[in-house]
Amino acid sequence: MNTKEMVKAFTEGKQNEVFGIQETVGDDGVVKKFHIDAQALPEIRQTCPRKIFRDMLGSDWESQVYSHFTRFPNTFHAVQESGGLVTASALSPINAATALTAGLIGAQAKSEFQLAAFQYAKFVTEQSTSVFGGHKFTLASVTVDDQLNKPLVEGEQAPALGASPFWLWSQRQEVRQAGIQFTLEALLSDVNGAVTAATNPAAGAGYELKRQINKRALELLFGRKNTYCVNNLESNTPNANTYRSTNGAGILDYINCASAELTTAESLNTAYNILAANHHPINPNWRMGFDKTMTVWVHPVRLMQTMQIIRSLQAWRTDGSTALGSAAVVNVSGNQLQLAGYQIEVEDYGYYGVDVLAAAGTEYDGSAIAAIGTSDQDDIFVFQTSKQAIIHESMQALVTRTLPLTGDDMLKRVVYRGDALLVDQLVMAEPRNLYKGGE
Repeated sequence: MNTKEMVKAFTEGKQNEVFGIQETVGDDGVVKKFHIDAQALPEIRQTCPRKIFRDMLGSDWESQVYSHFTRFPNTFHAVQESGGLVTASALSPINAATALTAGLIGAQAKSEFQLAAFQYAKFVTEQSTSVFGGHKFTLASVTVDDQLNKPLVEGEQAPALGASPFWLWSQRQEVRQAGIQFTLEALLSDVNGAVTAATNPAAGAGYELKRQINKRALELLFGRKNTYCVNNLESNTPNANTYRSTNGAGILDYINCASAELTTAESLNTAYNILAANHHPINPNWRMGFDKTMTVWVHPVRLMQTMQIIRSLQAWRTDGSTALGSAAVVNVSGNQLQLAGYQIEVEDYGYYGVDVLAAAGTEYDGSAIAAIGTSDQDDIFVFQTSKQAIIHESMQALVTRTLPLTGDDMLKRVVYRGDALLVDQLVMAEPRNLYKGGE
């Protein structure tokens, strides 16, 4: 789509269509998520405000824009050199170029948000919400015993199935906002379009908001921030840490961490057996939803070593003997090789994960968790048996807004001023699908 086609569509109110943006809007009118067509992404990244102004205003666009932003402190009441008022029609080309530029900047922020690839998408389930405050997730709570295994005789009363309350609380949605602006000087000197996240403020805002989601998700994955709130009668205040090394009471009766490092196939198999021993919080007959494909998250420096461990594990037969290697190398110590039939993926949690581990954390009760030293960080790994452990709720996907320019903006030669907004929250949903070792 060339600039003239963009202007025509924009003036017809088809702002999203211009840049291939598809938005999903809820019944409450709030944008829940968006998607940019892949074919539109290259044009969004390659188009720049300078090109829009040049195509719309002609070869002398620099002098027109310079005159507009330096001589006219107020767009609608600016006085021409002749002394007459500037009419709306006289300003419409510049206003149209500015409006289309605003749409471009919003699209660039969204495109970088969409394109930025981070680890969290591999271990977090995305979900839309329309609730700003903390709210409940009602979970499966039917209790069943073995009475159903007994056939009924004629006239015998059928057993009743019980139900126990089981729910999660989400914490209140959090608001994050990044300001975006550029000046006349930046517009005039923008030779290459500044289309990368490193140089474009709009793309940078989209990237930073996406990066923050990744960081907060890693905080939950490693238990550096603890938000698990289950069956709390009074509020959505967290009432348990994600990882437990000893069994708790009632609904917190589970173990999902230990100090053992991931150094052998046996240690990973041990982690699986510990998780497999945990029952469903309400129904002991239900096994947690372990996927056939599982993931191990490790420090970047442990990536190759862990892949070798997984290869050894996958070569074992389920009866405990070895298909490859010798018994001296593969020592199971009587531990059942439960994982032999599973596909295990190895992912390094990257240096954003290292940054998270190097920072102080917070227990569910607000007490501090000490930062982990550099020498100990590579011992820590997380074994993930299902993607249902962490939920990312988004009340508003990345929403970009253009703010009206004021007289002060004009005096400072600000050509565009706006922001990128994100309203979301991460929820620790089921810690029984995670195991943390090495700490």
